[in-house]
Amino acid sequence: MSSFRKNSKRTAPGTAVTDRDSRSLIISCAGCEQLPDPSNGACARCICEAIADEGPSERIRLAGTRDTEISGNAAQLLCELATLSIPVMGDMQSRRCRGCSRSPSNVLGGAWADFPEPALGPAMSRLYSDPGDGPECTVCMQKTYAALKKADDDLSRIRAKASSMARNGGAF
Repeated sequence: MSSFRKNSKRTAPGTAVTDRDSRSLIISCAGCEQLPDPSNGACARCICEAIADEGPSERIRLAGTRDTEISGNAAQLLCELATLSIPVMGDMQSRRCRGCSRSPSNVLGGAWADFPEPALGPAMSRLYSDPGDGPECTVCMQKTYAALKKADDDLSRIRAKASSMARNGGAF
């Protein structure tokens, strides 16, 4: 029995650990009101947040009253989906930027609020709704727009893969 199991009663839902022996990402579902089902939006969001925090894995185990293991193409797809929500924008987060409604974290956070069906189009529109205050605002908005555009393109590619998997019984 792994140490994760022994401590699962004290582990909050969505908490994840990597089990290096089994090369699995183990996500605690104990106490969550959802059944472990990656096709459910709330569950997929939780899985992707855990992957973003802990890193990708070949196998993902949802540990709760009913353990569910995800591996192969499905795990790969979830790992790809998780990477979409982590654009690197750290250099654009001054104190003034954090309070701006068009800051990368606010715009991207709003776009990902409806994950796994993020509202990337409305976020792109919102980004240019008002002119920026200076040249640093223009650069910031351009970088944020580029991150949103890349996420939109990547999401289209992932949707095509998922559609292909559905048609081909789990294979790409």
